[in-house]
Amino acid sequence: AVLHGLAPGTVLLAEDGPRLTAFGPLGAAAEASAGPGGRLSVRLGYLTPEQLAGEEAGPASDLFVLGLLLAYAATGTTPLADGPPAEAADRIAQAAPELGGVPDELRDLIARCLAKDPADRPTAGTVAADLALEGASALAASG
Repeated sequence: AVLHGLAPGTVLLAEDGPRLTAFGPLGAAAEASAGPGGRLSVRLGYLTPEQLAGEEAGPASDLFVLGLLLAYAATGTTPLADGPPAEAADRIAQAAPELGGVPDELRDLIARCLAKDPADRPTAGTVAADLALEGASALAASG
């Protein structure tokens, strides 16, 4: 399953963990803004390189967006979408992510999630294992 439409505004950080408030078309609409003539314009910030190339989104697409969300949660900024909107697609498709503000313990995981080629991204199971309670406690212990 591919979630589509994930962005910071579709994730609620609850006391007992994160919750998705919307995804799919509803999630995309939650991140849309009114454009000329009243048309909805979806922000490019949380699209993937493969989607921009016109390819089908797959499970690896969700891992790319997870990388964007983790970077946002760690720094308050997106590592690819900040800058002139007209250049957002080029940054997503070609630019290296800006991860300087990401804590060292998360930087490698996020960088792997943000690989341009979906085949180079980790699997959901790998990411879950890296972020499991044992991994999370190690991250917390280091600050």
